[in-house]
Amino acid sequence: MNRYELKDCNCILAFSGGADCVATLQWLLHKGKRPYIFYYEQKSNHNPRYTDAIKEIKEWYQVPTVTWTLDVQSKDNGFADRERTRDWFQKTTKWNGNQAYGANPILAKWATVAYWINFNNPWCSEIYWGYVTGGLTEIGDGGADCLYNYDQNGKFVRQDRIDGPMNASNYDDRHKGLFNGIISNLRDHGVKTQFLAPLAHRTKLDLFKLIPRPVQEMVVTNNNDQKKVQELEAVKKACAEGY
Repeated sequence: MNRYELKDCNCILAFSGGADCVATLQWLLHKGKRPYIFYYEQKSNHNPRYTDAIKEIKEWYQVPTVTWTLDVQSKDNGFADRERTRDWFQKTTKWNGNQAYGANPILAKWATVAYWINFNNPWCSEIYWGYVTGGLTEIGDGGADCLYNYDQNGKFVRQDRIDGPMNASNYDDRHKGLFNGIISNLRDHGVKTQFLAPLAHRTKLDLFKLIPRPVQEMVVTNNNDQKKVQELEAVKKACAEGY
């Protein structure tokens, strides 16, 4: 039996089974929140590794979770060309500093799903997601997630960490461009909401230590992204060594 039902949710949490969102879930439950926890996947790219991990975490915390399956890139539903669409985003959105920055398609997808969830649960005024700018194992060591803002020449450049939780008052330009449009559209329907990353100023190690030890072994990361794999290994090692 879950500790609460979906009809009783009072906020929304984007969930992937990674350490950052699990720590955010732990933080929300400690604060007495009842999040609508959602995971999204593409029908054409189902990954049981993630869904199995989420199932384990769900059962440990005894919380309801919902999987939103997106069929928009399947070849059999009128979509023009899946490969062409993928290539388009790969060419127009690069995070290597050599091409113009844009709204990361991954980021845009979960935020758009959150929009529809909030539209159908209009009493929720907070959308949470796991995000860390403080560092990897120490404050300011350059690890973890990045902030990007336009410089005086109109170029996206990486910025330093923020000093507190992320909310509508301190989105970097990358998130501001995405979130503000969604927030504005929801407001047009009488839904007042904002995207929140309450632990954004902390380190990944700080977040990992918030997670109960049994759940630490359940978290997953993208095995195709060696940087993320190495970061998780470094955090696990630092935690084991008592840092």
